[in-house]
Amino acid sequence: MGSSPAVLQETDIDTSSQVGLVGWKLIPGMARQFDISQFIVSALETVAGKDKLVNATALLVGPENGARVTINANEAAHYEYGAALASDAVLDAMNGLTVGVSELEMGNRLNRDGQYNNVVTIGAFGDRFIKGNLYPTDNRLVKGDKVALTVSYKGGLSSRSGYAVTNEEELAGVDEGYLEEVVMPYFEAYHYWLTNLKIGLRGGDFYDAFNNFYPQDTYGWHLCPGHLTADEEWLSSPFYKGSEAVVQSGMLFQVDFIPSQTGHNGVSAESTVLLADDELKQAIRVDYPDMWKRIESRRAYLRDELGIQLPEDVLPMAGTLAYYRPYMLNNEYALTIEN
Repeated sequence: MGSSPAVLQETDIDTSSQVGLVGWKLIPGMARQFDISQFIVSALETVAGKDKLVNATALLVGPENGARVTINANEAAHYEYGAALASDAVLDAMNGLTVGVSELEMGNRLNRDGQYNNVVTIGAFGDRFIKGNLYPTDNRLVKGDKVALTVSYKGGLSSRSGYAVTNEEELAGVDEGYLEEVVMPYFEAYHYWLTNLKIGLRGGDFYDAFNNFYPQDTYGWHLCPGHLTADEEWLSSPFYKGSEAVVQSGMLFQVDFIPSQTGHNGVSAESTVLLADDELKQAIRVDYPDMWKRIESRRAYLRDELGIQLPEDVLPMAGTLAYYRPYMLNNEYALTIEN
């Protein structure tokens, strides 16, 4: 096989204009930085000229107009499978939480049906990343432990984090003020996120409004309040300061913002929703009626049991959307919105 420049020269690359390189993630403000192996970049510099190369990843995943940031009904059906599978697995893992259970058992409950995970599966009790370990171990659950459960497949991630306790008194004993200062504001922000997201909304406006409701300076959430998902867990996000990206029909979102508050454990109830206009909703109804029935059933549960009235264009892609147990050893209690 010839050298990389020689091979590329044989392809007859048109260098009359710019040559775009598509990588994996966006690198904002760095048009000539690439997340591609350097030997490829160097070869292209030799063939096309260094000044011709530009980062073209946004053509595919840029939240403004990337080709992959919206999906059709067929893609939605495939992604709903992954999002719902992750959700069901997290619910099963939560139901299996008992004192003495091992992280390994949680891992077995979280990984399902031979499907490929697109992030590391987390089943962790107590402090995480001991000796740099990322994966479930034979560590066993002790009452009062921190708990983190996460699994993700193509189409969506589900997660839950909190404490292995059975009531408010036990929770206050391991993290005083956690319920009032961390969990309740998080759930209120979660409700705000779900009920204020809409097609046509400018990303920068949503970022500012969410930050006003749930201030980053107070609650310490990082990166962005929610992002797009697809085959990969994190595609990109329209929600950042000054974003001109507009929320579009066909965008598949992770409800993902994680507070980091001094002296407290974090909290998470990440899940997946699809934004859909009338045309996309009708396509799902016609082509995937069983999926539409699941969406309607989830919507009814959110309304009737959790007190959350979703906007018509926000479609729940997972059964545990907004379902959070404040006492993770007690399946009789979940947070709700009072109307």
